[in-house]
Amino acid sequence: MKTPYGSYNLSIDGNIARMRFVGMFNAATTELFVKEFKVLLEQFGDKPFLVLGDLLELEGATPEAYAMINDFNTWVNTRNMVAKALLIENKIIAQIARHRVESVRFQNIRYFSNNDEALAWFEQLQKQQIAS
Repeated sequence: MKTPYGSYNLSIDGNIARMRFVGMFNAATTELFVKEFKVLLEQFGDKPFLVLGDLLELEGATPEAYAMINDFNTWVNTRNMVAKALLIENKIIAQIARHRVESVRFQNIRYFSNNDEALAWFEQLQKQQIAS
């Protein structure tokens, strides 16, 4: 969805929920994202799923938006998310996000610079689950 303050795309590909962010996010755009992504994730029911977030074009977010993302991730922590891979190159944004979104500390999360590395990690995790 494109808004005056950032845009995002959400989709499901198998057991992977994908999200892509572009621009700067405020509370209004974040509220729209949270509502839509919750509906998307609820489609998994109790089945395990993965999240792939493309933050390569994210410019940042307001403090209110980060607070909403923290609350959203607290909710995500109650779901059956196996892991989250975030594509990000801007170290400053990554540092701010880690500081403001404390709920991700309870997630199996890794940061990557490209899609292929993230998908390879997901594949490795799924092989480990099958072997267990």
